[in-house]
Amino acid sequence: MALGTAVTALGFIALGLACGVVALILLLLLAGAGSGAQHPLCASLVSKAYYGGPQRTALGIYNFSGDIGKMAVPLIAALIITELDWCASTVGYGTVGLLAALAVLLILTRCARVDAPVLTPDLATSEVHVGWGIRNPRGFGVLILIGMLDSASRTEFLTFLPFLLIAKGADVETVRLALALVFGGGAAGKFICGFLAERLGVVRTVILTELITYGGIVLLLPLPLEAALVLLPLVGLGLNGTSSVLYGSIAESFVPERRSRGFGLFYTLGTGAGVVSPFLFGSLGDRIGGNPGNVTSPYDGTALIAAAHLGHHEVVKALVDAGAPLDHVNNLGWTALIEAVILGDGGPRHIGRFGFFWRVAPKSRSSTARAGHPCSTLRCAITRRSRGSFAR
Repeated sequence: MALGTAVTALGFIALGLACGVVALILLLLLAGAGSGAQHPLCASLVSKAYYGGPQRTALGIYNFSGDIGKMAVPLIAALIITELDWCASTVGYGTVGLLAALAVLLILTRCARVDAPVLTPDLATSEVHVGWGIRNPRGFGVLILIGMLDSASRTEFLTFLPFLLIAKGADVETVRLALALVFGGGAAGKFICGFLAERLGVVRTVILTELITYGGIVLLLPLPLEAALVLLPLVGLGLNGTSSVLYGSIAESFVPERRSRGFGLFYTLGTGAGVVSPFLFGSLGDRIGGNPGNVTSPYDGTALIAAAHLGHHEVVKALVDAGAPLDHVNNLGWTALIEAVILGDGGPRHIGRFGFFWRVAPKSRSSTARAGHPCSTLRCAITRRSRGSFAR
């Protein structure tokens, strides 16, 4: 665990000194590899310390404290960045991590020397185990499946929630607030559900948290923005609360000398499911529910208007091929054609994008002429650009 913390810390120090995108990506992978070792090992230590006692409660408190750190560290880093640049902040964070790695090494080494082995009933009657040491392979398989589904739904929800809120009219600040509400509810869920599992039992608590999660997600779809924001902390509670319950079951599924390996397997499979789920659900949504004409901004604009505004010519072509409406007018009175004319940079791609719309969008030209914005007619738009690139 000390080694993983040190690798993560060195990765952050190198990030602050790195140059180039490729170097940043490689160093982020290195830091992630180091930090990935901490969670299963820490969970194993906590479960060992509370073996035979309130194990799930302890794991819930451990998970809760981790979420507090996830919220506190970015806030502290943001405050530091206001005084220093991000490079100095990253190097400082890595230095603190190195000190933490040293502290972990000293503390765990001391504990290993002074703590006498505790002969639990499980250890007293166990024989030497080889391999993974899984006590109930079928039950562990079910546990892994629940964990993977839980992780997949969590990352998928966090990935697509901003798009859902934007479709309801949320701006960037509101999306930030929404994510903070989800994370706050998730931290509370990790803390509360550990206690619930000790009192209600594992199965009942998992059923309760999953009902809260999926029921809340279904309710979010038709609710207006204000009501959705009120519901988000409860969804976050269910979304993250299941993990505290499952961790205690992982500890019980393995013989004590193979517990760290069990946590590592559980986290690896769960994280893998979380990585691929946004891509899979996004692809599924594109096939069965994607509509290129959907409103995607608070200005009643479509993805085509946004792509024309930002100059993404390939995206514009793909959306047009998918049937995006060329004559959609946002609440500013602008179509995608007007966005391409007025907001372009005057470069070759800008001119090419204008020519593309002119060829394929006769309806857009007529809608532009009918729109009510004082500068929404095509003639007005071209006039505004006439002293720029088009005049050349």
